[in-house]
Amino acid sequence: MKAKSDGNTFVHARLGVSRIYKLIRGNRVSRNKFLSSIVRKFDSPSCNQSVIPFLMYCTEILASLPFTAPDEPLYLIYTINHALQVRSGSLEATMKVLSSRSIQEDKHAISNENGVLQHDSSVLQQEPYSSAHSVSIHIKEEDAILCSPTLGISCGILKDNLQSNQADCQAAIALQLLLKLKRHLKIVFGLSDARCQEFSPNDPLKLGEALSRENIPFDISGTHISLPTSHKEIIERYQGSV
Repeated sequence: MKAKSDGNTFVHARLGVSRIYKLIRGNRVSRNKFLSSIVRKFDSPSCNQSVIPFLMYCTEILASLPFTAPDEPLYLIYTINHALQVRSGSLEATMKVLSSRSIQEDKHAISNENGVLQHDSSVLQQEPYSSAHSVSIHIKEEDAILCSPTLGISCGILKDNLQSNQADCQAAIALQLLLKLKRHLKIVFGLSDARCQEFSPNDPLKLGEALSRENIPFDISGTHISLPTSHKEIIERYQGSV
């Protein structure tokens, strides 16, 4: 019942945004500002649970806008390309650093792991039991677990950094949605790579140029939108995408 209600809400929202777009479509400056304002929401998404569903909603709205001239989807693709160029390089650099550092520290952890565990075992055998000693044992065992490469959490990567890395992953998901939207627009409106690259928003409008649109639904159901819960998962996703 709730899914049906959500679907109806989206339909009404889509129709409402389409009406607004039709009102400003005749003014090139106004419609370009409108499109840019939506794409800018993908630039630096805030790290919270609702932002990715909201960005998915934005991509679906953009994909359903009633474009009537080639200039409209071309400008949207132009704006998406700009957002990708600004953010993708820094995100990939961050993932490479994290992946490289994790590999190095896991190698270091492997060489030291046996020594750490053996030392803890000898302490357990030699020292008398006490409540304070029990706390000490617990801390040592936890440290050994955190340093274990089998759990995918490197010694030098603090838990506090996970939230920051999750924010990077959230930004990557946002860019993934933009890429899917860009691919959809090119297919639906028959826009080649060359046509998209040649487009400039400063070019004069070509009056009377027809725009054909194929009836292909926009599908983002396969998008991996859940945030990773460990550094191991972050690295696995990055390495799986390169």
